[in-house]
Amino acid sequence: MISVESWPQPAVRVWVLAQRFRKFLIVGALGLMVNQASLATLHDVLHVAVVMASPIAIFLSMIVTFLLNERWTWHDRGTGRLISRAM
Repeated sequence: MISVESWPQPAVRVWVLAQRFRKFLIVGALGLMVNQASLATLHDVLHVAVVMASPIAIFLSMIVTFLLNERWTWHDRGTGRLISRAM
């Protein structure tokens, strides 16, 4: 990890923002993988029609990305009940 203690404050803010953006991109990629894996499983393995499998896969990926962003990307931001922030 890079130590930013001696950096000027604007540079520290840019660094923190870049790190948060990197996390956000990783979470988005994981959400895409969950979506595609869920859709493939539901449609190809369980033979659920695409019209039903797609919304289910989207919903699962939304849950995963929300929870990962809550715990990892934005861990220092949210306050209050989890269900309130999800809505």
